[in-house]
This record gives sequence, C-alpha cells and structure tokens, in this order.
Amino acid sequence: MTRVIVSADAKREQIQILRYLEKEAGARTAAKYAAKFRDMAARLKEFPEFGALRPALGIATRVAVIAPYIMVYDYAKARDLVMVLRVLHGRRDVRPRS
Repeated sequence: MTRVIVSADAKREQIQILRYLEKEAGARTAAKYAAKFRDMAARLKEFPEFGALRPALGIATRVAVIAPYIMVYDYAKARDLVMVLRVLHGRRDVRPRS
C-alpha cells in the first residue's frame, strides 16, 4: 500500500483551516472537515493517482478536491509515496514550488 506523508506546511494549513471553521461555523463543521481530510489521506493510500494531474505545479503534482478545499500532493510512483504538500481553499492562487 502507498505510504502517505503530510508535509509540515500541509499540517499547519489544515490546523489553520480547522480553527477557522470552528470559530466561524462551529465545532461540528470543523470536525466534519477534519474527518474529510483524514478520509482523503486514506483514499490516497489506496488510490494515489486519484487526484487530477497539475503539471503546471510540478511534473508529478496532483490535486484532490475536498470542496471547497484542495489537497496538493506529489505521487512518486517508483517509491510508492504520496507527499501532501499543501491544503488550501480552492480559490487560492496555487503557484509552482521554486
């Protein structure tokens, strides 16, 4: 099974999103999205090519949608490894890594 690693940036962004949701929409909504983020990570373990390719962001970069958020990740097929890079609101401008 594919290994999934969540970067420090992605962890920080998830925490920020969940804190915001708890403040603005309540604990129940925040818990719902926490579960959605966990479920997507589990899905990527089983189906690492699930997300749409985004070659403008990187040769192996994909995006999985957890509306209205996106999970940006790289899939290294040879190493059977998913690296979650970012978790952002879908309206944010996502730029390639430099």
